[in-house]
Amino acid sequence: MKNILVILLALNLYGGDFYYEYGKKVELTPLKSISTRSLNNSAVKYYKTRDGRKIGIKNEIIVKLKKDIDPNAFFEKYDIQKSEHLGSTVYLLKLSSSQNVFLLTQKMAKDNDAIYAMPNKVQKYYKR
Repeated sequence: MKNILVILLALNLYGGDFYYEYGKKVELTPLKSISTRSLNNSAVKYYKTRDGRKIGIKNEIIVKLKKDIDPNAFFEKYDIQKSEHLGSTVYLLKLSSSQNVFLLTQKMAKDNDAIYAMPNKVQKYYKR
């Protein structure tokens, strides 16, 4: 019985899909499917946040590095093959299909070389 409890606790602490946004943990629940008008949404997986927002997550990470950090060394550390420079020290990292966007963002968010790291999100915007 103790072993089962330990396993459940470990899964609760380390399992699940989440990322950090502005220093806060955002937990996600996968959604089966969402109908969209987008023609190219096959690379997007949809989730629901605890506060009820529906978001799509691409297999990409947006990361901002500290000023004096060599981006190529940072990318090599996480086996990033494709990146796009968005400006200043912000980069869009394109992951391979074998890489887990949540595990990498969690590791990068804790890395001292990064200011922030979060998945590239697709959100529905509303008119005012």
